[in-house]
Amino acid sequence: MSCAYESPYEFGSVKSRSLPEKTGITQEIQHSLEGVIASVTDVGIALGTLMVAARSYGLGIVPIGAVRREPQAIIDLFGLPEDTLPIAGVCIGYVDRPTARNPDYP
Repeated sequence: MSCAYESPYEFGSVKSRSLPEKTGITQEIQHSLEGVIASVTDVGIALGTLMVAARSYGLGIVPIGAVRREPQAIIDLFGLPEDTLPIAGVCIGYVDRPTARNPDYP
């Protein structure tokens, strides 16, 4: 597949960091396990929706979970804010060669 579009899905606290500057109210959700779990769940939902949408347009899509191995490299590559945590990447493009269907799946 030729990857026409690459993007990371991330858990970030940019809005949470800028909130006190604008309102004087602090937000602590990004420092809790609940916040991390909620963010990772949201990323999974968004990634699943993106995969269905891409396939409906005839595009191939490959989710990439390995971005978590080297988060700083991904932050640098995509110019993300320092206080983000890349959760998954995605590659979308036109399929060069269709793969054979897995006989275990209908």
